Amino acid sequence: MGILKGSCRVLAVVGFATALQACSGSGEDPRVSLCRDLAAEFSGSESSNWSAEGNRFVRPEYAEVTVGSDSGETASCFYEFDAAEELAAHGSEQFFDYSSLPYRMTYNGTDVAEQSLKAAVIVQQKAAPAEALRQAKEAVELAKQKIEKAVIEARSE
Repeated sequence: MGILKGSCRVLAVVGFATALQACSGSGEDPRVSLCRDLAAEFSGSESSNWSAEGNRFVRPEYAEVTVGSDSGETASCFYEFDAAEELAAHGSEQFFDYSSLPYRMTYNGTDVAEQSLKAAVIVQQKAAPAEALRQAKEAVELAKQKIEKAVIEARSE
């Protein structure tokens, strides 16, 4: 009976930790993620090769997200101010008051053509559900592996 209680406790802890890990996002604002993905698409590289370099807020006109690649390339995405009224609680370094899609993008200092940007955004919007499904499957597989390991360890006690 003691083993059963111990293994249940282990399973509960592993399950809870795995659920937290699977549910916790990167904490990165979706606008930054989208800019990284767009930059990767224009460069022909993987999104993981790009990282956030900083945000600049020019209130009330726009917010600029800048990302850089491992190879020294840069891209900036510009998000239009999109609030009916500015809320002081949001502060000046938040994205709440800005649109979720960029109206302009530069790649290595050169403006990306509007039609090219629109087409790339559509591609990214279509890819997002597939990527979310892939990440969910990975999280489930990881949870399964951790639970199996915990069960084996609990049985060996």
